[in-house]
Amino acid sequence: MFGLGIWEVVVVLAVALIVLGPRKLPEVARQLAQMVREFRRATNELRYSLDEAASPRPPVVPPVVPPVVPPVEPTSERESSKTTLVPSPSTDETKPGEHDAS
Repeated sequence: MFGLGIWEVVVVLAVALIVLGPRKLPEVARQLAQMVREFRRATNELRYSLDEAASPRPPVVPPVVPPVVPPVEPTSERESSKTTLVPSPSTDETKPGEHDAS
């Protein structure tokens, strides 16, 4: 932790115990731990926001779904047997609107 060995940490704690006293040391330790937590949270949020800004995502486009057309079913047997006949073009040279006078 911070490049300190076990003996350096023991010395720092012993000096803190002598300077602050046994009653105030737990309170100071709690405050110090809370400050470290807040610092880590802030740095994580900053790192996350910088990562988001560095690699923007493309906008999300919803997929295009074709409409579903239900099949048309005949309403009766009679309608299903009907077929529509399309008249074939006449080879007769009559113009539309003229009738044979026969």
